[in-house]
Amino acid sequence: PWHVALNSFSSPPHTVSTPDKNGIRRGILFQKKGTYVKRKGVKALVHSLMGKAIGRFNLIEDGDRLLICVSGGYDSMVLLHLLHTRLAFIPVTYSLHVLHIDLGFAGGENDKLENYLRKSELPYTRVRTEIGAVAHGPANRENPCFLCSRMRRKLIFQNAERLGYKKI
Repeated sequence: PWHVALNSFSSPPHTVSTPDKNGIRRGILFQKKGTYVKRKGVKALVHSLMGKAIGRFNLIEDGDRLLICVSGGYDSMVLLHLLHTRLAFIPVTYSLHVLHIDLGFAGGENDKLENYLRKSELPYTRVRTEIGAVAHGPANRENPCFLCSRMRRKLIFQNAERLGYKKI
C-alpha cells in the first residue's frame, strides 16, 4: 500500500548497494561521473536530487503557494511527503494545499487517504465526482482513460483557480 512506501523508499535505478569486506551489503551508493559517493540512505539521496532540481529550474520560490494533487498512488504520495518534510530544513518557505479528485470508483482507498491527510495536518480538499462511471460508461467504451484524464485535469484547474493557486 502507498502509506507503507512513505516509510520505506525503494532504491531508484541509479543507486547501488555494494558489499563490505565481509560480503554484507550496507549503505546506498550513488554513481556520478565514474565515482561512488556514499549517502546516508535513499531518503537523503532523493531529497538531494529533488533540491537540485528545484534550484536548477526555479520550481519553488520563497512564499509560493503550491497545490499538490494526489491520487493516493506511490508517486504523488512520495512527492507530497518530500515537499512537506523539506519545509523543516530548507531556508525557503512555501505553503502546501492538497487536492484529491475522488473518481467515484467503489472499493478505493479514498477514506484511508483522507485519514492520512487529516493526520498530516495539511490543508486539503477532496472533490467527489462520478468521473470513473462516466468515463467507463457505455457511451465511452473506446477510450475511457482519455476522458477520465481530461475531466480530472479540468477539475484540477478549476479548483486551483477557485482556491487561488497558480502553481500546481
